[in-house]
Amino acid sequence: AIEAVVSAMTRHADDKGVQQAACWALSHVCRLSSRYEEIRQNRVRAREAGAIEAVVSAMTGSSNDDVQQAACDALHSIVSGMAASQVRAREAGAIEAVVSAMSTHADDRLIQSDGCKAFRSMTGGWRGMRGEGAVLVVLEPLDGSRSPSQGSNASSAHRCSLDAA
Repeated sequence: AIEAVVSAMTRHADDKGVQQAACWALSHVCRLSSRYEEIRQNRVRAREAGAIEAVVSAMTGSSNDDVQQAACDALHSIVSGMAASQVRAREAGAIEAVVSAMSTHADDRLIQSDGCKAFRSMTGGWRGMRGEGAVLVVLEPLDGSRSPSQGSNASSAHRCSLDAA
């Protein structure tokens, strides 16, 4: 199924609906299972099938907000906890694609949240983002009601702003 989804993304690169649906399919198959081993195997299969590159291509081929959100979520699901996939995502230009999505859709709460999750997955967490070529992450309240130090769910309560370090 993963290979068929990646193939559909390649064959229908200009179809926003296909790109969005395919990203959601990849996201779900790489994240939703009661067995961790099945999730891990699906993430490996997705990487080997070229899913990371297909998702990055979807992001660079369309500025559509629905495609961008689904693609950020897919990147998060595919690379989370997988060192080889994290490297491949960075080599495929996923960081730049997520920066572009978050910059273009700065007021879209879902893209900001899913973009932050994708960054965290691609870098092994905020600590992994330090060093040469790192991205500075600044959390600020979206609604002004809470500071970043209050509550642990920063991805849904705060905006993740990205600037070159």
